[in-house]
Amino acid sequence: MLVRRGGVLPLALVCLSLLAPDLTHGASDIEARRLAAKHADRDGYAPAVLARVQLTEQEPNDGAGDAQAVAVGDLVDASIPAGDVDWYLVDATGESFVAVSTASLGGSTTDTVLDLFESDGTTLLATDDDGGVALFSALESIAVPADGFVLARVTRFGAQGDDAYQLVVESSIAPPPVPSN
Repeated sequence: MLVRRGGVLPLALVCLSLLAPDLTHGASDIEARRLAAKHADRDGYAPAVLARVQLTEQEPNDGAGDAQAVAVGDLVDASIPAGDVDWYLVDATGESFVAVSTASLGGSTTDTVLDLFESDGTTLLATDDDGGVALFSALESIAVPADGFVLARVTRFGAQGDDAYQLVVESSIAPPPVPSN
């Protein structure tokens, strides 16, 4: 049984590496684990539990073309000094809805603004300022475009708080129906 994406390599990766080494050759550990999880899902033996993958922000990620690749289930420890912009390319393949949020990192109080775009980087899907805990942002139940990718842009609102934040990417459910009057 596969129980996590971090730490010890999951059984699916070991099997995939032995049966199809060309699929994982040259891939980083995280990329290889994602390939294994997707392969397992496609073949009908999905992991029972997927633990989060803890990542660190990789600069430069200051524009849509430089977006850092992340996936559903990832946590990214990041920093956003005044004037900085952080972009992330969220792989939500196989998901219908996604939730993306920013959260405190080590007690930080950064005031973030979160925008989600289609993979073209121009079509705005949703935006939020302060919808999460304290001054952090949260967007839930965002429909994933057909290509399975969403671009997330994190900016800072003014000079409130410090520089640190954590990006949280999760699977989500459909929003509740709007009641008719």
